Amino acid sequence: MEKLKNILLLVAVVALISMVSCTPNNYYKMATLNFMDSDVSIALPPQHILKREQYEEGIIYYIYTTEGYIIVTEGANMLFSMDHYSSKPKKHKTHLYQSGIENNSYWRKESLGKIRIYGNAHHANKHEIRSINRICNSIRKE
Repeated sequence: MEKLKNILLLVAVVALISMVSCTPNNYYKMATLNFMDSDVSIALPPQHILKREQYEEGIIYYIYTTEGYIIVTEGANMLFSMDHYSSKPKKHKTHLYQSGIENNSYWRKESLGKIRIYGNAHHANKHEIRSINRICNSIRKE
């Protein structure tokens, strides 16, 4: 009887470990975005499209996910729709950002020196907001 309990306990532990290791959180992969003055690392979900555009005045990366999109830019004098929105600044660890809901869509904007970051979730639901925030929070200057 004791041996059966140990086997069942072992099976339960193995099942729990496999469930935790297979969660979507572990599928985010680090990528490097190359800019003129510095590089930036970012955690990207498995289903994403990364597009880079270079202009005389700067570089813009567009990252499209199933939940929304992220724009990371340096030097471009371009205005995005989120530049017209404002809210009270919020703090995440070492930096400030602004976020809110406009037209049933979640937006977020912040700066890391010369690098500007914009995030937009297609719908203002918890899952999409969490995903966009996770990507934006992962961005670090190298």
